Amino acid sequence: MAETGTGAPPPRSDYRLEHLRKVLGDRYAFDKLIGRGGFAAVYRVRNLRLERVEALKVLNDDHSGEKEFSERFTNEARVAAALDHPSIVKIYDFGEVSGIFWYSMQLIEGSTLADRMDLTGPMDEAAAARIAVPVLDALDYSHRRGVIHRDIKPDNIILDEKGRPYLMDFGIAKSTGSALKTQTGFVLGTPAYVSPEQATGTGLDGRADLYSFGITLYEMLTGKLPFEAADGLQAVLKRLTTDPEPPSRKRPVGREMESIVMKALARQRESRFSSALEMRASLEAFLARTTGSGPALLSGTSVSQETIVAAERPPSRAGEAREPTPEPAHTPFSPTLLVPPPAVPAPVEAPVAPAGPPP
Repeated sequence: MAETGTGAPPPRSDYRLEHLRKVLGDRYAFDKLIGRGGFAAVYRVRNLRLERVEALKVLNDDHSGEKEFSERFTNEARVAAALDHPSIVKIYDFGEVSGIFWYSMQLIEGSTLADRMDLTGPMDEAAAARIAVPVLDALDYSHRRGVIHRDIKPDNIILDEKGRPYLMDFGIAKSTGSALKTQTGFVLGTPAYVSPEQATGTGLDGRADLYSFGITLYEMLTGKLPFEAADGLQAVLKRLTTDPEPPSRKRPVGREMESIVMKALARQRESRFSSALEMRASLEAFLARTTGSGPALLSGTSVSQETIVAAERPPSRAGEAREPTPEPAHTPFSPTLLVPPPAVPAPVEAPVAPAGPPP
């Protein structure tokens, strides 16, 4: 057993927190660690200059010296910082000091959509639609600006204490002019939620995000993923050749809502909604017809000043693993090959064509 006397080194987490206090103490007062993953850790802090509570995300020590990870982290900060939308978690500042990469962001008191579903199970159609509308508004906003998220899933949607959703984690987002690249035939993302074209690496546009959100909406309504398999790779292979089972076969879901979900999950992207705006409009029309009112959680509503970054979640309820392909410790970050690409050349990536001028 290791000695615990005064001469013993502090636990690694305590040591790192003390180090962060030394190098960033003139900017932030550190409160506590509120989340940690294989890529980064998040701390609750107070911005000493603005007297504001924020979340501070810090790239893990194991990856700070690795170019692939630091570029991904920098991409996340810069892409998200360029987006100013009420349903996207705001990035306040970014920096690198003494080899530590960090950025500060809005702190939201609440939990992820994934945690919410684990606690409460499937949602009724109106509740799911009211969460979906602001998320789709955020996607429409980002797509119009040439940003494809590429990792839409319940873990990357956070709900505040009033149930208002916020989109977060743009770490693998594709931005027009971005220096973050992937090799041909390789894809970043979470296997349980990637679109067929993302799985094969055949070129992406915003409709890939709509497919991933279609899986999320399916899960919100049924408590299950549309492609159940032994693992994420087998589920990906299924979606390349088969259509998902309609959600009404797993739980009572009305015809109109089912039609929206299945259109988002079309294997051929040309058969999906042409844009997040079109999918949002379909859900707003559904709410108007079924509840007599529009969505209660519009993107323009006021938001709380603070954010919680949820702790790691319990295992997934369904057959597919939710977590991204694990990042091996002490090795360079590399994308995951899910499915060999087709023999034909991949089409050029392009953002979703805007339905009108950006607001």
